[in-house]
Amino acid sequence: MAIRDALEIYKKKKIEVHISNIYKREEFRQKSLLSGVVTGGIFGLGTECYILAIKALQSLMKNGNDIQFRIEVPLDILSNTVEIYNHSSSTGLKLSVNEYQKPKELDFVILDIDGNDYPVNILDKPIYYENTITDLVIKFDENRIDFSNKIFGKQFLEIGVKIKNKAGNIIELYEFEDIIVCPGTFSPRGDRYDKSDCTANTINLNNFIKNKTSQLPEWAKIELDIKHKDSAYEAIRFNRKVVIVLKRAYSYDIDVSFPAGLLVLKFDEQSDFANFGGVSLAMMAQMSFYQPGKFAEYRPYKIGAGFIFLNAFSFDENDSRGRDVGLVVLGSVYPISREKKLTLPLYAGFWYFLLNS
Repeated sequence: MAIRDALEIYKKKKIEVHISNIYKREEFRQKSLLSGVVTGGIFGLGTECYILAIKALQSLMKNGNDIQFRIEVPLDILSNTVEIYNHSSSTGLKLSVNEYQKPKELDFVILDIDGNDYPVNILDKPIYYENTITDLVIKFDENRIDFSNKIFGKQFLEIGVKIKNKAGNIIELYEFEDIIVCPGTFSPRGDRYDKSDCTANTINLNNFIKNKTSQLPEWAKIELDIKHKDSAYEAIRFNRKVVIVLKRAYSYDIDVSFPAGLLVLKFDEQSDFANFGGVSLAMMAQMSFYQPGKFAEYRPYKIGAGFIFLNAFSFDENDSRGRDVGLVVLGSVYPISREKKLTLPLYAGFWYFLLNS
C-alpha cells in the first residue's frame, strides 16, 4: 500500500509492468493493487515489457501536457520546503530545499609553518624551510568560501600526509578522511548551515603524527595531498600537492680514525721529515656544506678540527718516535663524488703539538 500511495502522489505518467501474464497465474495475483493509480499496464511479454514501457512513456510524455517550471530560491530563505500554489490555491505539493554544494578552489586552506602562512592554492613549488619546524598547522578560512553573490556550500575534504627521510624512504603515513569545512559568517547563509558535523578550523599536525616535525632529520620531506572528497561531488574537484623540505646549509659529523705511517715535520726543529710514525688516534669534527639549489648534494670539500694522539699505539719504550698530543685543523677534498661507493679524498692540514715528546 505504501507503493500505491507514493504512486498516487506522483502525478506524471506511470506504467505498470509484469513479465508474466498475471491472469494465467494464481487467483490472488490476478488483482492489481496499482492499476487504479497508473496510466496503463503491460504484462505477459517477458523482459520485452520493459522496452515497450519505456517507448510508451516516451510517447506519452511527448504528447502529454507536462509543464516544466524554473524557479529561483532566495539566498536567505529560512524554510526547508517551498509549497506550490495554483494561483491562490495550494496544490498540496512541496519542493525540498537542499543546501547548494560545489567544490571551491582551495584558497581557503592555509599552511601555518611556525607563524608563516602559505595559501595552498598558490604553492606550485616545494617549500624549502631552513629552520626546525616547531609547529605545522593546517588552517581553514571559513570566510573565503561563500560570498554575497556566490555560494559554494560546505567543503568536503581529505588530506593525506606522507613523511620521507633524506633517502626517500617513507617513515610515516597519515590520512585525514572526513574533513568538513562550513562557510563562516560572511556567507549569506552562514547562520543557516547545520554545523553539527563541521571540522575545527585548525589541525595541528603534531597532534596526530608520531615523528614530530621538530625531530625530523635534515632534508626530510613532508608531503601533503589536499583534495575534495570524491564521493561528495560530481563536479570537477580541486587537488593540491604541497611539499615541504627541511633544507640545511651544512651538516657536521664526528670521525674517529687510526692513521698509520704518518710523516711529521716539526717547524721548530732543523730536520727533514721523520721516519714513518706508528699507529695514531685522531678525533675530528668535520663540517660538510650543501650545494645551493640542489637537494641534499654536498660540495666537494669538508673542513674540520680536532685532536691527534701521535703514535698512541707505539708501546716500544725504545722507539725513537715519541708520543705526542696535537690540535689539528684539517681540510679534505673529494675529487670523486661522495655518493659513489669508492671515494679518494685528499687531506691537507696542520696541527700543533702540546707535548715535547
